[in-house]
Amino acid sequence: MSIRVDNRYIYKYLNEQHERDHARTIGEVAKNKRKEIPFLATLFTGAALVILCLGFALYFANSYKKISENNGYISEFGNFNKEFSDQRTNTDEVINIDALLSQIDDQNKSLPIDDVKEIQNLSNNNMLESNANTVRDYVIFDYIDFDNEDISKVVVGRQYDDPSSGMTSAWCYVESKKSGGIKNTLYLVNVNDQRTEAQLTDDIAKSFGTSLQTLTEAKSKCTI
Repeated sequence: MSIRVDNRYIYKYLNEQHERDHARTIGEVAKNKRKEIPFLATLFTGAALVILCLGFALYFANSYKKISENNGYISEFGNFNKEFSDQRTNTDEVINIDALLSQIDDQNKSLPIDDVKEIQNLSNNNMLESNANTVRDYVIFDYIDFDNEDISKVVVGRQYDDPSSGMTSAWCYVESKKSGGIKNTLYLVNVNDQRTEAQLTDDIAKSFGTSLQTLTEAKSKCTI
């Protein structure tokens, strides 16, 4: 005789009991972690404050060290200046110019009269020769702005024999820079005995590195 027993309800009960135990365990773990949060927050906050205090301490220590070193350097530099000043004061020599000139005059007086006259004549001749070989001109330049990528300005020069005389010559030119630092100069107007203007062409403009229209506009800026 065999008896069949249905164990499904027993297994169902055991599974439900296991799930309840598992859920209870998860709840306890979460509850414990919630209790640890204030402690961990306090711990991390304290560690951050300690690190911050250490940083401030190192910063102020380095600042104090730099200030001390600078003060020491200034003190040493001040002592050096004082010593150098004392040395200069002790070694300075006063030169009596009047006494030297008087000595030279006495030496000249001791020379024969003919020698003194010869020295004076040589000195006067040298001064006249120097003045005769010296040529002094006065030149005034005007720099006129020119808004162009090839030419930035127009230069006008005027030459005078002396500040009170009239203009003796004048010129007007433009410059352009090439690769390698090479500079091209093109004279647009020259005024000597007569006025001469450059005859601008497309070939001249191309060789200069710009357009004929640009050179024509630049030439119109020549105020001579």
